Amino acid sequence: MGIIDLVRDLLPRMQRQSNLIQMEDVRKYSDRTPISSFQESDMTDPAEFERILEDFGCADGDGLNYFKCHHKRYNETLGLLGKVGKFRLLELGGSYPYAFTLLLRATFPEAEIVLGQYEDAKCEQISLSNIKTGDVISLESKSFNLEIDRWPFTENYFDVVLCMEILEHLLLDPCFVFREAHRVLHPGGRLIVTTPNIACYESLSNLINLQTPYRYGLYSRHGAYGRHNREYVPLEVELIGKGSGFTTAMLATKDVYESTNDTENLQEQFPDKPEMRRQNIFYVGIKEERPFSPYPLELFDYDPDIYKAKIEIKKFPNCVRHNESICGNLKLHNLGRYTWQISGKDVTRLGIQLFDKQGNLIARDFRRIDLLFPLLPGESAKLDFTISGVSNPGEYVLRFDMVRERVCWFSEVKCNFVDKQIDII
Repeated sequence: MGIIDLVRDLLPRMQRQSNLIQMEDVRKYSDRTPISSFQESDMTDPAEFERILEDFGCADGDGLNYFKCHHKRYNETLGLLGKVGKFRLLELGGSYPYAFTLLLRATFPEAEIVLGQYEDAKCEQISLSNIKTGDVISLESKSFNLEIDRWPFTENYFDVVLCMEILEHLLLDPCFVFREAHRVLHPGGRLIVTTPNIACYESLSNLINLQTPYRYGLYSRHGAYGRHNREYVPLEVELIGKGSGFTTAMLATKDVYESTNDTENLQEQFPDKPEMRRQNIFYVGIKEERPFSPYPLELFDYDPDIYKAKIEIKKFPNCVRHNESICGNLKLHNLGRYTWQISGKDVTRLGIQLFDKQGNLIARDFRRIDLLFPLLPGESAKLDFTISGVSNPGEYVLRFDMVRERVCWFSEVKCNFVDKQIDII
């Protein structure tokens, strides 16, 4: 049986209508079928999906074991996509053995599926060959750090962004992920997030028994992103979504893994909201066209939108003599949400850090340049500067960055700095 025949066999069972949510798509496309409702899939025989992996040579080693463990979660996630025809989907974090990617292709053969892979993947295209039929599935792939880099996609491009079991691996900024998803989704598009629920009965049982509540808290040979760096409770996921321009279409938890914990007593002791205490969080947010809110104080002790600047160097020398003053001019833009004061305890200045040509920091507080007047949010100002030079000849890099004195450098929150090379002779 080929993959297309297998699709025809599986689809009727995977597209049973659910009464979870009915929602009109606010934007229609002549060449794409709008996603008009959620579906809840039946639990199909894992062996049938395993056969897909085997046909494409992706059932070796740990990949197949991972698939078997997560098969129920895969089915629940597929059910959230509903019965659709042509649509564009971005699958974040898709990687070998591409189990879920193959399930997406099998379930939605008309969909345009793009993979957003980890920054070290460096693959522009993924090709998967059916070893039995010779058929080849080719998928576009982009590699980037999804919580730091601007995603390499245009605005309003995708119908669905799928962020499946990624949130818990992030180190820095889950809000950035939601806001980039908002940017690349068309109005009415859907962000689907699945992630472990640290508030589930199973985690609570572990905690009572002096065990870690994390589903996977082990330090990993795959580096900092290999382990679960933070697991969430359901309302935290919704909180990030609301602040990032999404309306909650669904927030639910489901038991999708085998459990060895006896949680019946806990369910009796904590009967409040048992629907929020299952193993995994399933969130669906609908993109709305509205401004983002500040970063939630429940999750962050800072808001990067406060410390936002654009620095444009207009004139800067390539070479000066040692101990000679360095002169230039630039333009500053206050893109943040507070006024840059020039006096008093709350002062913001333009700071300059000194690096060698290899990028090693020499002087963190090399020079400061005072602003001429307070700069309100949204305002810009031109600034001429003259600073004392460098004593030792060599090749250097001057890093221009805004600094709120006794609070932070702006680049500690977001990359606002500009580097300029200079030769000292």
